[in-house]
Amino acid sequence: MEQLSICKLFNKNKSQDGVENKNTRRIGVLICSSRNAFFKEVRRGISDTIKGYAGFGIELIVEVRSGEAVLSQVEAVRYMMKSGINALIITPISDPALLSYLEIISEKIPVITLNRQLDGFKRICHVGCDYISGGRAAAKMLGLFSGGVGNVAIFTESIKMSSLNKRIQGFSKLLEEEYPDYNILDIIQTSSKEKDSYEKALDFLHDKSKNVTAVLVVSEGSDIVLKAIKDSAFDGNVVAFSLDDKIHDYLEDGTVEAAVSQNPYQQGTKAAKIICDYLLEQKLPTQEIIIVSNQIYIKETINKEDL
Repeated sequence: MEQLSICKLFNKNKSQDGVENKNTRRIGVLICSSRNAFFKEVRRGISDTIKGYAGFGIELIVEVRSGEAVLSQVEAVRYMMKSGINALIITPISDPALLSYLEIISEKIPVITLNRQLDGFKRICHVGCDYISGGRAAAKMLGLFSGGVGNVAIFTESIKMSSLNKRIQGFSKLLEEEYPDYNILDIIQTSSKEKDSYEKALDFLHDKSKNVTAVLVVSEGSDIVLKAIKDSAFDGNVVAFSLDDKIHDYLEDGTVEAAVSQNPYQQGTKAAKIICDYLLEQKLPTQEIIIVSNQIYIKETINKEDL
């Protein structure tokens, strides 16, 4: 369990005048991975935004849990509820057990889903991106790079994650519509163990009989697969998702030709601002679903300020 109070704006729950502040508001944040570069940026966006609400007694409690372990997510939310949170921002697993619990607590506190959408309970809003659109953008880039002909292998972190599946759906649909001569050879699920993922990707790419001419890596935190692509001396087209320091370097050295980013920092800032405005002013967003635009990066357009 990882607990972090990111921004205690009042020392020992006191106002700037030294008088006890009885209006401190705690926002619970549950994200899926501390190693994943995407969620690091989400977390940074939330933290930076909360700092802009100095003087209002806002405090964050952050829990980091596995993106696959539903019972761990339920346990984390229960822990934060016992800690007295007044609102919750969560990247949920699509699971009936978590949904049932969120149905209960959303009657008590405002809840925002972030990045991963889970419907069926009362929430303030969902902040995320259009995964299908992102997949279509990736397919368009591969089609342009290759002339619309090739054999693509797709590497994904988990076939259970609806967000990644939607990317693959969008990718497949655009290929079908615009590049019918592009074939999807295989969808390879990587392991949670980096060594296993690396060896699995390397073995696949070394199998010349598969005639792989392009690779799509749909997961964030995909640098271990990209390392295998580079080490295998693969000379086909590669499109990845997210934009962090490592993918920046792979764009620079030509391992990756394009990266589709879903702007994690902006997703974090939007979610944090909405929840703060609701706690302080009972202000609701104008939309229930708030979509942050995907962005496409290539070597010629990136710089460190994009990270």
